[in-house]
Amino acid sequence: MKRIMEWRVLGQSVRGAAHDRSGLPNQDAIHWLPASGVGPPLIMGVADGHGSPKSFRSDIGSRLAVEQSVW
Repeated sequence: MKRIMEWRVLGQSVRGAAHDRSGLPNQDAIHWLPASGVGPPLIMGVADGHGSPKSFRSDIGSRLAVEQSVW
């Protein structure tokens, strides 16, 4: 008998307490395909943004990185 594997994915990226206190945006991102999070194949991208003040576009960069990595 042939077994079919099925993935179930749940995930979320949230702004941490330090970023909340300092007014910085969430600089991390997660993205996967299929968008439903169910079934094969599963492709996932996760990015941790750079927290330095001079990296002020880190939120955009991490989002673009995960979106492009799974396409």
